[in-house]
Amino acid sequence: MNILLLTASPRANGSTDFMAGAFKRGAEERGNKVAVVRAYDMKVMPCIGCERCKERNGVCVYRDDMSVIMRLLDSTDMLVIASPVYWWGFPAPLKAIIDRLYARDIQKLRVRSSALLMNAYDEDAFESPVGQYIKICDYLRLEIAGIITIGGVREKGGVKKSERIGEVFALGKSIIP
Repeated sequence: MNILLLTASPRANGSTDFMAGAFKRGAEERGNKVAVVRAYDMKVMPCIGCERCKERNGVCVYRDDMSVIMRLLDSTDMLVIASPVYWWGFPAPLKAIIDRLYARDIQKLRVRSSALLMNAYDEDAFESPVGQYIKICDYLRLEIAGIITIGGVREKGGVKKSERIGEVFALGKSIIP
């Protein structure tokens, strides 16, 4: 199975990257192919709701790095999002990418399943972004393979101390190619 792992932290080698790496190791150990894209490395303009993508067969008016992500999604079976919680939501670069998925909508998106990996300072910070993620998956008709949240992450790389990091690896390993 081809998996696109979209990470959404500005901190390289921090907690989000550690979670993403654990998932990736598990998935690759099972024989899956995993491509990683860092949202903060991409230049993606926010959706302006102009609806031109609907007139242009899913092609947005912006010429930016979203075209790279869309090409990857064209050969992706599963989308995995690894993200910290920012202000009870997704970081802006990730939210811009999510909003721009509207261009492909339901019929033109090859991806059929998804998973969410999140970490946050507070244990109770996940309700809003997880709820939004579930609604997005419902709208796009994506099967949710798993949602793993790790709270209480107070320093860079803090998830390494979590007993739940093994669940992230196991989720990756559970994905059948």
